[in-house]
Amino acid sequence: MEEDYRSIGLTVVWNGKGGAGKSSLAALIAFEANVDCVTNDPLTPLHIALGNGRVKTLAPTEGIPKGISKNTDLVVDLGGFLADRRIADFIKLARHVLVPIIADTPNLNASFVTMKELRNLTENVVLLPNRLKVADSEALLPVLKSRFSGFPVFPIRESAFFPNLFRDKIGLGELVVKDKLAAHTYRELLKQVGNLMDHLERQH
Repeated sequence: MEEDYRSIGLTVVWNGKGGAGKSSLAALIAFEANVDCVTNDPLTPLHIALGNGRVKTLAPTEGIPKGISKNTDLVVDLGGFLADRRIADFIKLARHVLVPIIADTPNLNASFVTMKELRNLTENVVLLPNRLKVADSEALLPVLKSRFSGFPVFPIRESAFFPNLFRDKIGLGELVVKDKLAAHTYRELLKQVGNLMDHLERQH
């Protein structure tokens, strides 16, 4: 819906380690901002949630599509390592680079490596502690804020909404308007997503 459109610019979702929830977050943001997606993952599930018309999958040798700039409202879901030069190119160009982080030792260690790599490419990083349990938040958030001071942190709680997103093919904002029970069930997640979207929209 046009009135729900939010200008987020070129927003990249990336973590060098798989399993951090990149595609779920990319789909969430695409729904909330009413924008399309680009991905380098030939096995992306984004088509399931958003439909083929809203997702462009880059061929292995295909670079950044012509006409895309920092101010292009687009979500880019990137998988793989910086050896894929397109990842670095997108990161350098992006208005926002969202880094989802899972609260366990292997994922945290990989995310610290990711952040070191990103510091050489951009300052436009946003940390997203993802699938966060309440107990995790008490331990993880202070560590992230200490290790990566200066970067905004927006926690995203663990929620049944994310797997349901690919089944129901509906964004969080639209869902809570249509379903009062969902509005109650996902009220805390809705606040967190609202805070993230406000940040993405403000930072030009």
